[in-house]
Amino acid sequence: MVQKTWQSLGFEPFHDDLWVMQPHLRPHGDAVQHLENTLLAN
Repeated sequence: MVQKTWQSLGFEPFHDDLWVMQPHLRPHGDAVQHLENTLLAN
């Protein structure tokens, strides 16, 4: 479940439990706004 949260924020698995974000591929602010909208809709 936690991996889905990291992935929804634009993070990608790198090694074992380490996730990295490549901000040029998905702006962090947009991802956070999308997550907030999703959580508030439920």
